[in-house]
Formats: sequence, C-alpha cells, structure tokens
Amino acid sequence: MINSYHKTLLESYAIRLLSGPLNGCEYEILNGRLLVIIGNDVSLGRSDAFSELPENTIVVPYGELTGSFEIIITTDPDLVVTFRELTAQEPEDRTLTLNQQIEVLGLKFAVKEKNEVWQYSLPGIIENNIISTKQHFFSSKLFKYVMLFFSFCYHFYCFLYC
Repeated sequence: MINSYHKTLLESYAIRLLSGPLNGCEYEILNGRLLVIIGNDVSLGRSDAFSELPENTIVVPYGELTGSFEIIITTDPDLVVTFRELTAQEPEDRTLTLNQQIEVLGLKFAVKEKNEVWQYSLPGIIENNIISTKQHFFSSKLFKYVMLFFSFCYHFYCFLYC
C-alpha cells in the first residue's frame, strides 16, 4: 500500500518548457525521473551523439550550449523535487520550488503536480507559434508542391472535359 502511494506521488508531476522551440510543451515525469538533453541542431543531429537514451528522456534542440540535466522526485521521507545538471564536474543537486520558473542551460521550465493549474499561462506564445507556423507553411516547399499538384490536376481536368 505504501509503495503504491509513493509510486502515485512519483507519477503525478509534469514539466512545461517555457522557452525554445518546444515552448509550451508539457511532459509527464514518470517514475520520479526525467532526463532533459539540450543542444544545437548540429550536435543533436550527429548519429553518434547518443547511444541509447533512457525511456524517460526529452531532447530539446535549442541554443548553443550542449548539456543535460535531470529532474528527480523523491518521496521518502518527504517530497523533494530536485534538478541535477550533468557536467564534467561533480553534479550538484538543487531543490526546485513547484510551479516556479527556473532556467538551466538557457532553457526555462517549470514543474508542477498534474492536478494543479500552471502559474505560467501561454496565450501570447500560442498565437506567435500559430503565426510562425502559417508563415513557415506558405513559404515551404511542401506548399509549393501541393499548389503545383492542384494546378496540374486542374489543367488535366480541363483538357479532358472542356
């Protein structure tokens, strides 16, 4: 009974990214641990950059710094949420305050219990992402190929039936 209670506590947390290309994305923190890997597109794109990643890992292509940190939730004897920046030096655990913004390796994020309301709303961020997505779609090659395809279909239809 106590073990299931602790397991439930460990699985009742989420992280929200507050900067970078995944701004506004939320992820569950399963089994009390989450590994976050941050790097630029070049370092993350190398096939030999990662051998095997743990199951509870997110990779964020962001910034010029490459590094990683871990979020660790423990419930014995009390609830403690910490993060550990994984560097060449001895890692240092630092305690997190729930639902408060923190920045590690240039990435801003917050951690909270799943059933709590986020302190950080994202209305402006969502609008900006929609605008940039639309602009990106209309300038993309995919859009041009789709328009070319429909143009070809229209001309073919007119050729057959007009």
